[in-house]
Amino acid sequence: DLVAVIEEVSGRSYDRFFNQWVYHAHHPELTVSYSWDEPSKLAKVSVQQTQKTGDTVLLFQFPVTLRFKKGNNVTDHKVTVSQQREDFYVRLKTRPEIVRFDPEYTLLAKTTFNLPMPLLKAQLADKSDMMGRLLAVQQLGKKKTKEAVALLKQTLNNDAFHGVRAEAAKALGSQRTEDSLAALVASLEQSDARIRQAVVSGITRSYNDEAHDALDGVVVKEENPDIRANAIRALGKYSKSGVKALLTKLITMDSYRHRVADAAIAAMRAQDDPGFIEPILKELLDNGGKFSDRGFASALGSLGFLARNEEDKTVVRKFIAARVNHPKEAIQTAAIRALGDLGDTQAVAMLESFRGDDPVDPVGKAADDAIAKLQAEKKPSASLGTLRGEVSSLQKKLKQLTDQLGAMEKKLKAATATPAPAKN
Repeated sequence: DLVAVIEEVSGRSYDRFFNQWVYHAHHPELTVSYSWDEPSKLAKVSVQQTQKTGDTVLLFQFPVTLRFKKGNNVTDHKVTVSQQREDFYVRLKTRPEIVRFDPEYTLLAKTTFNLPMPLLKAQLADKSDMMGRLLAVQQLGKKKTKEAVALLKQTLNNDAFHGVRAEAAKALGSQRTEDSLAALVASLEQSDARIRQAVVSGITRSYNDEAHDALDGVVVKEENPDIRANAIRALGKYSKSGVKALLTKLITMDSYRHRVADAAIAAMRAQDDPGFIEPILKELLDNGGKFSDRGFASALGSLGFLARNEEDKTVVRKFIAARVNHPKEAIQTAAIRALGDLGDTQAVAMLESFRGDDPVDPVGKAADDAIAKLQAEKKPSASLGTLRGEVSSLQKKLKQLTDQLGAMEKKLKAATATPAPAKN
């Protein structure tokens, strides 16, 4: 009925459209390339469909626009892609500065169109084409050269659209080089919080002293709690002196929905230091109501994880167990899972009451998983099984040696005995 209405209103046939995009699977995966023939003034654009075809995935047929720009002159050329590989030629007056495939970004396809640096630079500088600049940034992120880093840094600090600037920060972060990290650190001063967050996220992807110092500075100076929390979580992976004291201080800092404290607890978990158990317990007791449900649930999980190797788990077990009947399902489920992580088998009897017959009940599923973990703790370890096997093998060998020794003793005794007198 939908097809009939569309065709009646438009006066066109949509059989192929629905056959490709509705009744069959997947989407086009395209590899596009470009070359220029100066003597004939021909631009060549090659399009290859690389998706794996079969009974459910077809070769697609679709119209697409090729755009060529030189200064203020724009030439659009519409073509129809229908084969696995096709070459399209367009005669132009002069070599284009910018070549765009599907410039309005209307095609539902995964497209790879790698361009040489001169075309990328021109596309990046085109103020009228936000999508083109975004795609150029993504390609530059794959080029770990000083020129690419310089272009990304310039874009990060100067592009008119925050989305392109954030993408430039992401591209620099993905490179993980000294030059890209330096570009990010130099770009921390941003008036737009969205860009500062993107820059900090980029810095967190590096692991060295420069990244640590930059993140430490963000924690001290940044006023936005989300950005500060991002930096705090990243500090959890550093085992430097001063990190423990900083996290212990931050856990008591008041912020919107207690996000700074939430991030500090996440960093404490990453440190895997049981010395953090006491400050986490204290903060949850004193200011538990300031956390979001998700933050409090995460803190319970961190407690169970950090206390898993402690000899006496009583205090932590009782604190977590007191939340297994919490009215908020997220906290209740987190408490049950935390008991499983804690590894205290005394919690098994309590958890049994939360098991149910509903396979999609999150509380029952959490209880099943936690009990399975706790019961696994009571099973003999693999190394103990190996040891028992070795002991059994040694026992068999000892018995064989004992039997052999007994036989040798009998032979020796018989050999040294006085011969019996012969009978007449």
